[in-house]
Amino acid sequence: MKKFALALVCFVAGAVYGFGIIFPPDLGEKEISYSELPVIPYEAELTITIDDNFVVGELKQTFYNPRRFNEEGVFNFVLPEGTSVIGFATWDGPTRIPGVILEKKKAIRTYEELRARAIDPGILLPAARNLFTAKIVPIPPRSTKMLELVFAGLLPEVDGKVRFVLPFSSQIDSIRFERIKVNITVRGRTELSEMKISGLPMSVSGGGKVFSSEDEFEKITLSGPLEIDYSYGEDAPVLSVAAYSAGDSTFGLAIFSPPVVSQKRGRNLALLVDVSASVKDYYYQVRAAAEKCISAAENFSLACFNDTIIHFSGDRGEVPRFLEGITPAYGTDIYSALTDFYSHRAEGTDALIVITDGFPSVGETGQKMIRTLVESHSDIPLYIIAIGEDVNGNFLEKLARIAGGSVIYIPPGAEKSTVEDEVSRYLLPYLTRKPYEVKRVEFNGRPVEFYPPRPIAYGGIACPIVWAVEDSLSGTVRVKVITNSGEQFSAEGRVLPSAGYVQRLWARARVDFLLDKIASEGEKKEWVDEIIALSKRFTFVTPYTAFLAAPRAVLRPRVIQPRDPKLVIDAPYAVRVVVEMPWGERIIAQKNPKTGLWEARFLVPQNVRDGEYYCTLIITDKAGSQWRQRQKFVVDTKPPQLKAKIEPQKASPGTRVLLKVFAPQDTRTIMAKLPNGKTLSLHYSGRYKASVAEWVVPSLPPGKYKIRFVATDFAGNQQETVAEITISQ
Repeated sequence: MKKFALALVCFVAGAVYGFGIIFPPDLGEKEISYSELPVIPYEAELTITIDDNFVVGELKQTFYNPRRFNEEGVFNFVLPEGTSVIGFATWDGPTRIPGVILEKKKAIRTYEELRARAIDPGILLPAARNLFTAKIVPIPPRSTKMLELVFAGLLPEVDGKVRFVLPFSSQIDSIRFERIKVNITVRGRTELSEMKISGLPMSVSGGGKVFSSEDEFEKITLSGPLEIDYSYGEDAPVLSVAAYSAGDSTFGLAIFSPPVVSQKRGRNLALLVDVSASVKDYYYQVRAAAEKCISAAENFSLACFNDTIIHFSGDRGEVPRFLEGITPAYGTDIYSALTDFYSHRAEGTDALIVITDGFPSVGETGQKMIRTLVESHSDIPLYIIAIGEDVNGNFLEKLARIAGGSVIYIPPGAEKSTVEDEVSRYLLPYLTRKPYEVKRVEFNGRPVEFYPPRPIAYGGIACPIVWAVEDSLSGTVRVKVITNSGEQFSAEGRVLPSAGYVQRLWARARVDFLLDKIASEGEKKEWVDEIIALSKRFTFVTPYTAFLAAPRAVLRPRVIQPRDPKLVIDAPYAVRVVVEMPWGERIIAQKNPKTGLWEARFLVPQNVRDGEYYCTLIITDKAGSQWRQRQKFVVDTKPPQLKAKIEPQKASPGTRVLLKVFAPQDTRTIMAKLPNGKTLSLHYSGRYKASVAEWVVPSLPPGKYKIRFVATDFAGNQQETVAEITISQ
């Protein structure tokens, strides 16, 4: 393994690797600089394993909080195309806290309850089609926080070539790491002719069916996608089969790559190009995709749309200047753009290409109305180029399927050359090759329900089809694919213990099918229940579920004084809890019947100094399962040091006065005892970098008054300070 110390410089504005970033919780859509991040990326380990085009990515990423107070933020991760999150975990010091799939409402409710109980949870939710976010709180001062993410999916194959792209966010211009370790392994179904890695200077070793690369980089600045390209040394078989048996079920996967038969579907193309405000950050990609499509057409028509429609009339060479002269703005009226095309320009068109993010915002925004419009003109194939981090993928894919087309996703932040390459690789073959609509799939001579339903395959482009049967099979299996035109393709495969990914592909496809039904027909309880059950069983996130990472047991309080008689442990599923203290004492905790919490009484030895310590919790549940969990606590005997200010220091009755106290990060509460006998609670403000409260001066006689401030830290230590205010007439 080699080590490099380098800085990578690419010319993509506002782009970073698909490594996760923790953004401020209130950032929204704004861009941010590296120095404004609440916590900074520190180290990362990325492992990419590809077996027969099925990719599993494992990311371990460490963040550092350089500040003197707790931070919180939102962890954002842009998924590679075609993958979904299948694992999530956070670390609390040396303790790994794995995530579990819960129904979304329950996960959010549990997350808020845990936060209120001073427990450090993490919750991972889908924010968009390929963007996942996790709320991370708290991140202690001058310490690190590690997160883990696992994603998986099937990569598309075109003419024996496969590409994996780790995309990036456009909200930050660059990202720096102290260290990154990357390990890549690719195993093909047959011999691979080559493998290339771009974005990092990684050397490739191996040959035959297996290629690999492993490198480590130090003090590195990243900007640009990580791409892995590999090719098979021979054409893919027309039909290949894999199966996996689990319990009483067998799951099947057929990769259908029909023969290449050329046809000139794309001679006369029509383009509808979204120029609304939502594509402003990606407009260079929009232009690159449109120009590439037009260059491949014999004849074309072009119209741009936002809340109005702008028609192009001119020669092919004038298209770049026309597109360059448009500034994306206003809303997105997809319905009117489609209506205009179908009414005035559809005749003689071989295919319609729409470039958009797929979110109608003005005019007719009802997705059902737009689907009905496309369905009434389904004789014209519809191809969609989806651009942006947040695209309405399910809606766009349904539109394309209705009209016998497909959706091409452009990686977020991709350079112009990459956009052109994606269009050439994935769109142009659809326009120039014969389509095969799959009507029926037979598994061992019996028809099966398969997903996606009635897929359309094109010559040389791998089309995955999955199914499940209630039968435990082994050995050789036979599959037959029958197209709408009566063509039949058969192949044999084997039930393999290494093909466990097949059941996950089936579950994901089944959920996508149910989500489509919900979108078109509305929610039904049995559909939602099945989605949640499959999500929990196969550990992937859906619109109805979320990953929640919370410790099995939590030590409370985490900050103690040496005279404290007990620790309180929140372990609701335990039947026995034993605490091993760092100075060798072993305590059997007792459950408090009133609170439901476990209590371990002890005394801190006199020779133990203030600082951080770890105890080990040994937890046993009702089933007899036992696990050990390390928990950190702090011995603290020093009261918080305070500095109080009153602004202004002179005020008259009715004036609003700001009470401000600067205190250490471990301060739990600050109370102000006012001259009129009342008390006021102060709360931390990021704006003032202090705990503050607003006080309206009451009617008091003129003179000088003292306000006493009492601060209590998490260990129960207290400190007081006084500030004066002069009240005038």
